[in-house]
Amino acid sequence: MEIRKPSVSDLDPWISLNATMFRFPVLWNYIQPIRRGPLDTRIIQTLDNLIKYVTDKNMYAILDIVSLALFRYAAGGSDQSKSTTMLG
Repeated sequence: MEIRKPSVSDLDPWISLNATMFRFPVLWNYIQPIRRGPLDTRIIQTLDNLIKYVTDKNMYAILDIVSLALFRYAAGGSDQSKSTTMLG
């Protein structure tokens, strides 16, 4: 499934309502789709365009990067490990 990328025109209705701050939540997995692989420059360029558009209008931009990290840990010193997904 393709995720629709926002454009600066998506911000204009909010700007017309006198919004002065925008939060851009980003899932790290979209920036770096392959673990330890290259960054997706299309996503970075989209973010750059949005943030520049907002800051050029003397408004605030908050970049909120969320990472879904899968980690393993040993429970109580045993050799059995358990997988847990954690928002961080």
